[in-house]
Amino acid sequence: MTREYKDLLAQVAPGTDPRHIQSLLQADNGGCGLDDLTPEQAAFCIAMAKACVQVFGADLVEGIARERGI
Repeated sequence: MTREYKDLLAQVAPGTDPRHIQSLLQADNGGCGLDDLTPEQAAFCIAMAKACVQVFGADLVEGIARERGI
């Protein structure tokens, strides 16, 4: 994940563990799902991932992050 997207993540999902957001956006091949998106598209995806963390809970998403090696 580029610095630009890390900054965007901090703006769009403050207080959410960045690893949790990244684990939900990471493609199965290990690449980050944000790299090919515009900043506006990436912000939308980050907001949706944050909503998923809130709905499913940090414990479940932590398990996903660990499974993906994040």
